[in-house]
Amino acid sequence: VGMALLDRAGNFVRVNPAFEAMMGRSAAELQGTNFLTYTHPDDRRMGVEAGMCLLRGEVDRFQLDGRWVRRDGDIAWARLSVGLAGDDHLVAQVQDITEEQRAKERLRASHGYYAALLNQSTDALVVVDHNGVLRWASPAAERLFGYAANSKAGEVFTSLVHEDDLDRLLRAFHHLLESPGTTDSVEIRVATADGRGYRHAEVVATNRLDDPDIGGIVANVRDVTDRVDAAGRLEWQAMHDSLTGLANRALLLDRLAHAMERSKRSDDHTALLFLDLDRFKLVNDTMGHDVGDRLLIEVAERLVQAARVGDTVARLGGDEFVVLAEGLADTADVEIVAERIRASLATPVRLPEGDVTVSASIGVAFDTDHRPETLLREADTALYRAKERGKNRYELYDESLRLEAQHRLSTEQWVRRSLDNDAVVVHYQPILELSTGRIVAAEALVRLLGPDGRLHLPGTFLSVAEDTGLVVALGAQVIEFATSQLARWRRELGAHAPAQISVNVAARQLSSPQLTEVLDHAVRRAGIEPSSIILEYTESTVISADRSTARIVDALHEAGYRLAVDDFGTGYSSLAYLKRFPVSVVKLDRHFVSGLGVSEEDLAIVKAVLTLGRALGLTTIAEGVETPEQRDLLIELGCDRVQGFLYAPALSPQDFSAMVRRQIRERVTS
Repeated sequence: VGMALLDRAGNFVRVNPAFEAMMGRSAAELQGTNFLTYTHPDDRRMGVEAGMCLLRGEVDRFQLDGRWVRRDGDIAWARLSVGLAGDDHLVAQVQDITEEQRAKERLRASHGYYAALLNQSTDALVVVDHNGVLRWASPAAERLFGYAANSKAGEVFTSLVHEDDLDRLLRAFHHLLESPGTTDSVEIRVATADGRGYRHAEVVATNRLDDPDIGGIVANVRDVTDRVDAAGRLEWQAMHDSLTGLANRALLLDRLAHAMERSKRSDDHTALLFLDLDRFKLVNDTMGHDVGDRLLIEVAERLVQAARVGDTVARLGGDEFVVLAEGLADTADVEIVAERIRASLATPVRLPEGDVTVSASIGVAFDTDHRPETLLREADTALYRAKERGKNRYELYDESLRLEAQHRLSTEQWVRRSLDNDAVVVHYQPILELSTGRIVAAEALVRLLGPDGRLHLPGTFLSVAEDTGLVVALGAQVIEFATSQLARWRRELGAHAPAQISVNVAARQLSSPQLTEVLDHAVRRAGIEPSSIILEYTESTVISADRSTARIVDALHEAGYRLAVDDFGTGYSSLAYLKRFPVSVVKLDRHFVSGLGVSEEDLAIVKAVLTLGRALGLTTIAEGVETPEQRDLLIELGCDRVQGFLYAPALSPQDFSAMVRRQIRERVTS
């Protein structure tokens, strides 16, 4: 302890060695100097005031902590205890508390540091006692849940937790009580101070009851509401259609599986109603996809209203919807649902662009012992029949449809094998110039070689190929064969070879951007010109064509290919489509030709088509000519070309060449 004797003015009179060491100055240096000389400027006033109180007799002694400046300029702390020594002197006991003050500063800094961390933390810290009573909460609790600092202290935590989460939280709490030092976590919902709801919180708690500095269970509480909401949105999106909000395929199949399990345990039945909007593609093409989307949303709302409570309405994509109906007694119940759906769509949909009337074809399938995917496929098969039978109707899946589906599946497999195993065969029907009887062209007609070794006509496989999309690959092979054969005839027959060859193009082919590439590759490989290829497509294909198909048709025309409308007169708006598409050839449907000489109506139609063809500068071809009478009438009416059994059926390439050679010989001998 340092000792110093000072006069009433505060000048040092005598000091002991300990004080010299504290000050870093000798007694000789200090003697006669004033204590204020060595006092920190910020503490001088405090020291003077304390000394005046002592000298005025207001106190017998004072004590204070202050700073002084050492000889080396360092700041040191001292605890002074000063009293009177007689009337003329003051005596001071001085203790160096520099390290104590530095420790306090470090502690204050540490407290400030951790306080700042707690204030800035996005997580809240909460301490509860062994009874679950809240003892302390960090400032983040107010930001997260709205409660003022420690406003809930003294309450049991269960008052803030959602009742559905209490059991889970209490189990975790009791586990912590039984295991000192352990940590457990749980996710719960915590009520907000405004009473408007709950926030999702992840709680990680540690038992620190045995820690004398804490004496409680410390919980780190993190707000995970955004994460839970995002996960919920992702889960919802995974199971719902983004446009309509209806269930998607995944959710439908899940609910269907549960429904079928329930049906096994009861006498009730489950049914699927598979819907496809009739002529929806026309709405998209004429009014735009935005209008189409709004129409789909309205249809979805109507289906939900038409369905029964508890039924599931789903959208599989495009304009395909499914209604899952449970608790049905028999087919009559599901027919009622189907009729309600049809009635709900009967009222026109009012849109800013105008009223739109839609209808739906519906396929219905009842639950079986099969898988959910099988029931969905059966409903789809019934839908296919509904469309075949005129649309805007419903059809129930039955045994005949099952057999038909099996047949279509086996046919599809047969077509696939034929494409891979070189079983595609092309025959050619001669097309003759009516005025001279000369073969001027040929129509390529596809056949498939069956496992029985027989050639099968298109009627046995073409519809399946079109529905499955295999017609694109099949058509590409026919184009390759036909162009190669035309080049071969030109080498063999010279000037007597057919000038052109016709190839039938299905709707799927015509809408495929690859068609032009397939044709260009085929004619280059064969070494023939595009103008020698006539592409035949039916009038119904032209009528249903969208804008992209129209662009493909225009590109084919610009490339030099000739375009022909087959089965002309069997569709509608024929004149409009002749004007819209760059057609070079019109083929009279065989049904009108067969009526020549028998039906005045057919005669009138044929006459009108031929007159129209001449007026538009089109080449006219009559199909299915079978009698001399039909031939003579067509000559009289001015038809350009003919084909049919009167002249020849579809022939193999060898038989076709033989027929051309016979014509050559007949002309020479005549």
